[in-house]
Amino acid sequence: MATRSAAVRAFRASRSLLVGVLTATGSFALVSSPGCGTDAHGIEDCREIEQARCAAAVPCGIVTDQPRCEIYYRDHCLHGLPGTQPQQASIDLCVVAIHALGACAKQGGAHADIASCDPAIPTHDASTVCEVIQFPERAYACSFLSATPPPEVGAGGEGGGAGSGG
Repeated sequence: MATRSAAVRAFRASRSLLVGVLTATGSFALVSSPGCGTDAHGIEDCREIEQARCAAAVPCGIVTDQPRCEIYYRDHCLHGLPGTQPQQASIDLCVVAIHALGACAKQGGAHADIASCDPAIPTHDASTVCEVIQFPERAYACSFLSATPPPEVGAGGEGGGAGSGG
C-alpha cells in the first residue's frame, strides 16, 4: 500500500507541475502576442456614410428598415474604410452628396434620373439616383470608397478638329 500512495503522490506532483508549466506558457503567450487588434481606420467615418446611405435608400426601396440597416453597418464598419484614410472634408462632401441623393429619390421616386437632381451630383457609370445610393463610389464625392479611381470628369467624347476644305 505504501508503494501505491507514493505513486499517487508522484502522479499528483507531476500533474501539478505540468499544469503550472502550461499556465505559465499560456500567460506568456497572451502577454507577448499582438492580440486581436485591428488596423482599421475610419470606423466612425464609415458609420457616418452608412447612416446617410441607410436613410437615403429608404425612398429607393433598397432598405425597408432604416434602424436595422444602421445597426448592421454600425458593426460592419468595424472593418473601417477601404484604402487610405480620406480627409474629413472628403467624408463630409460624400455624406452631403448622399443626403442630396436621398432627397432627390424622395422627390423623384425610385427611378429618378440622376440629371433631375437639384443640386446636381456629379457621378459616373450611373443613370439613376438609386444606383448611386446603392453604389456610392459612383458619386465623385464618394469615389474614395472604391479601390480603383473614377474616370476623370469630362473625359471621353471629345471630338477632333475640323479639316480644311479644298
